[in-house]
Amino acid sequence: KASLVVEPGTYTGNSYMTLCQALAENGVASNAFAIDTWEGDEHSGYYNNGIYEELKRAHDPMYGAFSQLLRMTFDQARPLFRSSSIDLLHIDGLHTYEAVAHDFENWKGALSDRAVVLFHDTGVHDRNFGVWQLWAEVSQLYPSFVFSHSNGLGVLLVGQSQPAELLQLANGNHSSSI
Repeated sequence: KASLVVEPGTYTGNSYMTLCQALAENGVASNAFAIDTWEGDEHSGYYNNGIYEELKRAHDPMYGAFSQLLRMTFDQARPLFRSSSIDLLHIDGLHTYEAVAHDFENWKGALSDRAVVLFHDTGVHDRNFGVWQLWAEVSQLYPSFVFSHSNGLGVLLVGQSQPAELLQLANGNHSSSI
């Protein structure tokens, strides 16, 4: 069965293109979707169509066979994904507590039994970023670990069927820092 990778919040595509490259280079059978309006927000700033066009020019020739850029809001995209279907969800949209909590709750029903959720910017505590607050809550509910460099990346093991190696990194049911 092909893996399903979804990234709500893509902006210039740095993390998304890295995911696509890893999938392609490792021969992982997958379908991947980047979701964004490509209009910006209070944290990334607002921008013109050039960001989307540049990403599309780079993305489509390299990854278009298994990946799509969906230009819409996260809420508009959610019904496009079946329940229990997403294996990797990278939440990287608006970073207020309310927005990231909404995104996590809204997408939780689409997560598979092997799902991993990534949260970007778990280490940012200014500019009304609230990912760290949600991370403090959800990392107590699921096995997890965080990469603290470069603004932080939280790795939450939501699915019940996780590889032993990931569970070992998470060191049980509490959040570990790497």
